[in-house]
This record gives sequence, structure tokens and C-alpha cells, in this order.
Amino acid sequence: MKRILAIFMCVLMFTGSGIMAHAEQGSSSDQNNIIENFEKEVSDYELETSTINRGLSITISKVETKIPQNILGVSRQIPSTASNACYDYDSGLRPHSGWTGIDYSDSTGHAGTEADRVLRQMRILVTIKNGTTPVAGANVTLSTSLGSDAYIYKATSTTNSSGQLYAYIEFYGKKSFTVTASFGGTTKSQAVSSGTAIYGNKFFMTIYNFPLRSKFSTWSKFEEAVQINGTGYDDTTDQWYRYNTNGSIIAVSGPNNTSSGTTPTEYRTIAVDSPYITRRQYVSTGLTNSVYHRGRVIIEGLSSVSGDTGYRTAEDAGGAINGYHIDLFVGFMTVSEFYSAYSSSVPISGGYYFPQVSYYSTLVNTY
Repeated sequence: MKRILAIFMCVLMFTGSGIMAHAEQGSSSDQNNIIENFEKEVSDYELETSTINRGLSITISKVETKIPQNILGVSRQIPSTASNACYDYDSGLRPHSGWTGIDYSDSTGHAGTEADRVLRQMRILVTIKNGTTPVAGANVTLSTSLGSDAYIYKATSTTNSSGQLYAYIEFYGKKSFTVTASFGGTTKSQAVSSGTAIYGNKFFMTIYNFPLRSKFSTWSKFEEAVQINGTGYDDTTDQWYRYNTNGSIIAVSGPNNTSSGTTPTEYRTIAVDSPYITRRQYVSTGLTNSVYHRGRVIIEGLSSVSGDTGYRTAEDAGGAINGYHIDLFVGFMTVSEFYSAYSSSVPISGGYYFPQVSYYSTLVNTY
């Protein structure tokens, strides 16, 4: 502004008539008024030009990653209000019919050292600004480095009054990739990682255990508990028992294995419905024999107890374990002992456990 003012003064000095003549004839206060008015005009001009396009900016940020909705699985769910479920690689429950040729191979679907064929949905936030001003109504085009191995809901979307839009990207496996947004000749790419995926739906959680004889007042009550849980241990005689199909219990050499061949282990084992939390047996690339690929999850509230990390692995199944249902193995704990230890941390509604579950990774049968 001072430079412009200096040029203006030079014009005044070298003008033989007009403004200069008027200034000579007027008082010094008149000359000051002219300068003040000019300064105000220059200031107004600068203020006006500051609102002109300073350049578009695009920012992309990851909001969350979830196990997405499975409409076909709604009829299988138990006490719950939502319908989000995992898609196992061979469950037949595909989110989009055009994905029949998607790459499920180990080359693109790894979590740790084994294939992770669980579908994830990532939500990202895109913000468009012109300088510091949000751009409403901007048609933004989105793409990812995953190409056809990802699905973008509304690949072209419009920003709201705050210059923002949410985009939803679906892909199989635990992946890191690049998201690109374009508008008005400006392009921004941002690296993102799926990380731990949170189920949008809470799970109904029950518990099962190894009944311990010394914790029951009568043999009949112990026998009933063994029938319910499948296996029990008489610590007074060092003898294992299991349920027999004729309605009685029989002595055995050890506890029953899980449906995938492991020994139930406290702080580790859960029984699940496989299309919701993966517990599938199939042949991995480079192997000749089938192995179990088990989903590893984090269950809300369990890590509040000493020695419990909150992580559980899908090793077991059961005829009554359907949909959004987890059956948690608690070792020799009784129901009342579990409630006493966990009731303050595991979400309870109407006397039932409904914890939030996060999908962490997939493991192979190494037990």
C-alpha cells in the first residue's frame, strides 16, 4: 500500500494542473484528506482482493474401518438391532455382484503371515477449501491404488456446505493403499491403512467353561453342568468327564477338543459363527493340506482383568452359535465368578452381555 501511495504522490508532484493545482490552492488539511481517502480506497481494494481465489486445497483423512453390512445375514442374527457382518472368502455373501472376479489370493490379502479374506469398509473424510473458505457443491472424483480390488460408494460425490464429503471404500484383507481425490484441476493423494476393523454391530456374548466338581454341592448338579458345557473335571478324583449322547456323562482321558482340533484355553478360545468371525478350513497357497484360518478379535471390556488381554481366537463352533453370537470360554470359572470379575467392564443390557468386537487379524492352526 505504501508503494502505491508513493507513486500517487509522485503523480501529484509532476502534474501541472488538476489534482495538483487543487492541492496548491487548498489548505494542508485538504491535502491530508485526499491522502486519507486514497489510503482508505487502497485498503478496501486489498481487503477485496484477499477473498479472491488463493488456490484450492484438498485434504483426505481416514475416519474408521468397519466390518460392513451383510444384508443376506440379517435372518441369522440373534438379539441385536443392526446387520453388520464379516464376509468370509467362501461364504457366498458378496457385497457387490460385480466382484465375482476380485483377487482373494494371498498376494493381496495378508495379515501377518496368513491370508485375511475378511471384507472391510473404510470411511474417509474429504475436505475442499479455497484458501480458508470451504467449497460447497464441489464434484469430487475418488480413486484408490487398489484399482478393481476395491469398491468406492459413489466414486464422484458432492461436498456439503462445509466443503466436506464422506466416502466409503470396501476391500478384502488388511491393507495399506493410497486414496486420490480430484477437483477443479487439483489432485491430492493420501496413504491410508485399514488397521483394526470394528464391527458396526455389537455381539451377543455367552460363556462356557469346564465345570469343576469342588464348586458344586451335589454330583447331580456337576453332572448337569457337564452336559451343558460338554466337558467337566472332577478335581477330587483327578478325572475328566464328558457328555454322552444317551443323557449321561462318561469318564474320559481329557477335555473335549474344539471343532477345529484345539484344546479350549482360557483367555484365548471363543466359539463363533464363521461367516461373522472367520473360522474356515481351506488350502492356503503353496500348501497341500487344508488348515484353519481363525479370526482373532478384541472383545470390549475383557482386558480389565489381570492376565486378560482382551484378544480371542475363533477356534470353536456350536449349533446354537449363530449370527452375532460369541461363546466365550472361561476355563474353570463359574458364571457368577465371571460376572463378579467382568461385570463392571463388559457392556451388559437386560442381564445379557453385548460387547463391541474389533477384528484384529487371521491366524493359522499352530496350536
